[in-house]
Amino acid sequence: MNFFEWLRNILNQAKFWTIIQPWENGVRTRCGKRALLLTHGFYWRIPFLDEIRIVNHRLRIYPFPQTTVTTRDGKTVTASGMIGFRIVDALAATLAFQQPEIVCSSYVQPLVTEFINARDHSEIKIRDIESYGLEKLPILRAGNRLRLRAHRRLRDGEDI
Repeated sequence: MNFFEWLRNILNQAKFWTIIQPWENGVRTRCGKRALLLTHGFYWRIPFLDEIRIVNHRLRIYPFPQTTVTTRDGKTVTASGMIGFRIVDALAATLAFQQPEIVCSSYVQPLVTEFINARDHSEIKIRDIESYGLEKLPILRAGNRLRLRAHRRLRDGEDI
């Protein structure tokens, strides 16, 4: 970090106001003790004592990494997908998750692996993977609306 970045960070911390946009919520922590939910609008803050984290509650899309799984009948399937979710409760999400995208990805990938492992190749349907993921993710459904989208591809490149 050079001098100018350091100075900019200090000046940002010294700001005594914050503006939260209509598609965002904020969580204010004063002196590290209490967390308070803020909706859109203009807010005063005490520099160096208040920290305000902005949480966007629009739809977020995040990929989960590619994984290769063997089905029950011995065929190899390489699966990857996208997770779409929206944070409904910014306060609960801020207190529970540091990085919600990575948390969702790390929960979804093993579920997709488990789903594919337990079935024959001919039984695997994308809609069933989505339903299975939504059914098995109560921790994420509590604080987030989750929509799981997955696509499948055989290892040799043939679509399934």
